[in-house]
Amino acid sequence: MDRHVPRLLYVCSESHTREVFPPDVYQRLADQFDLDSSPTGERYDANEVESRIAGADALVTGWGAPKITQRMMANADALKLIAHSAGSVQSLLADVIDDVRERGIRVFSARRGIAYNVAEAAIGYMIALSRRWIDHAANTRGGGWQHSDFPRNCQGLRGA
Repeated sequence: MDRHVPRLLYVCSESHTREVFPPDVYQRLADQFDLDSSPTGERYDANEVESRIAGADALVTGWGAPKITQRMMANADALKLIAHSAGSVQSLLADVIDDVRERGIRVFSARRGIAYNVAEAAIGYMIALSRRWIDHAANTRGGGWQHSDFPRNCQGLRGA
């Protein structure tokens, strides 16, 4: 008896894959699924997704993935799962959410998995902006070290 190997349409770029999936996790995807991913390492665009989604059991999307369209869904004859390897799926599925619900397609995202990192980055950016680190970096790159516009409040690291 032949076992059905689920077909997974993976639309993410190689750079996204490196950022999000440890090599062993991506290798497990490749080992356990009939993985359709871009041979060039570029993410699939909307036309490529539309032409490749027929027969796919699952769709993996991520940052920069094309918005899912009605034409894609019309071709998605076997789709059971949409896995978004990033945060919100709201804009990704905005035009097809009713169809996704009616067909019982499961959807999940990595929003919980990345929430801590997003919050940490947001706080870091707030601190960086409040201390004008971008201006300091630009000034330093330009050959300067201190500038009269930058506060000299004696905060920071001091060494011998």
